[in-house]
Amino acid sequence: MRKYNATNFFKHTYCEWTEVPLDNIANLSPHFKSEKGSSYFFTADGIFRYANHWGRVANCRWKLISDKKTSQGYFLGYADWSSFYPNDEREKNYVISVNFLQKEVTFTHYACLSESKAFRRNANDTAKRIVEIKKILLSDEWFKYMNHPEQEEVRKYLITGLVNTNKSLIELKRSFLSS
Repeated sequence: MRKYNATNFFKHTYCEWTEVPLDNIANLSPHFKSEKGSSYFFTADGIFRYANHWGRVANCRWKLISDKKTSQGYFLGYADWSSFYPNDEREKNYVISVNFLQKEVTFTHYACLSESKAFRRNANDTAKRIVEIKKILLSDEWFKYMNHPEQEEVRKYLITGLVNTNKSLIELKRSFLSS
């Protein structure tokens, strides 16, 4: 596995940063400031990033893991150097996960997971699948023509199928209705 450091962490990488309190950088000067206003503070073990934009950052995918529901404003994130992974948009690097209770769907790099048998997709296919899953997770329109009394059972079946297979939504609906 490739090793990342201050000279290469920004080159086609995926990383999940953890939000940390600002006092972690209170007495530090940034080692680098980007044109977009992000500040980077390097340590031997990792990096702090103070920024107002996360997600797609240049040629990287950097997610900020935070309890806050807003993405407005500046946040401080921290990541160990070992938390960076290669980000090739064409490779099947991404795994979708769904939280049915909170009605949330997200993706992660397969290398971040302890479970290596999860179904993997490339970036484009992952984005398309997430759109489909959100329609089923957040609305009831899809259920209009389903002849079944248990909507939540059908919802869970369809979403689980979309996450774990390449089957289309139509194929999954047919499969459910024929079982």
